[in-house]
Amino acid sequence: MLAVETWKDALRSAEMQRRLVVTVLLVVSAGVGFSLFVQWVERRPGAVFEDPVLALLPRADLTWLIFGLIYAIVAAALIRAGRRPRALARLLQVYAGMLFARTVVMYLLPLDPPPDAIALADPIVAALFSSASAPTRDLFFSGHTATACVAAFTAGDRRWALAFASAAVVVAIAVLVQRVHYTIDVVCAPVFVAVVVRVRDLVDPRGRALTSVCAPNDEFVG
Repeated sequence: MLAVETWKDALRSAEMQRRLVVTVLLVVSAGVGFSLFVQWVERRPGAVFEDPVLALLPRADLTWLIFGLIYAIVAAALIRAGRRPRALARLLQVYAGMLFARTVVMYLLPLDPPPDAIALADPIVAALFSSASAPTRDLFFSGHTATACVAAFTAGDRRWALAFASAAVVVAIAVLVQRVHYTIDVVCAPVFVAVVVRVRDLVDPRGRALTSVCAPNDEFVG
């Protein structure tokens, strides 16, 4: 009930209404734009290089582990942030910023996957759309690792941030074991997300979630 009242109060604010509209537009534009961009990237050849770290790791199909963790992270992050409009807006804005950042750096650094990569296809999407094929050239930087980092860097609570960060480490190792990324892809992911968070908070410091999402009140007054 507290979350419902928080949302009711927030939506009475013209400032919060504008913030939410802008957030939705950012997420939709980033998502659609990135999806179209990935289709183009898949038709573009890229570079392949030797990765000594991959040579030290076993090779295995960890699709279910990777997507199981990603879905759990996304669900937990959205449920927690959803209790406070400002926290949810910040989470989604950072995610959109991460997609924009990936678009730029993927354009600048075309890569082909490691030669022994095991296709990483979303099992739910594959079950619903049998013709769907997994992208292989959306490499630098790792989107799976970055998504977990977005949850960690916007958690607003140290325990949850640690939990999300730990999950991000597992995801990072898993995508390397599956050979769908190079080490540099996963190492740079948290760096880029940290930059996106910093830029976003500099642009809109009042929108920053300063306390835990479990706090009793949300700052929404303009």
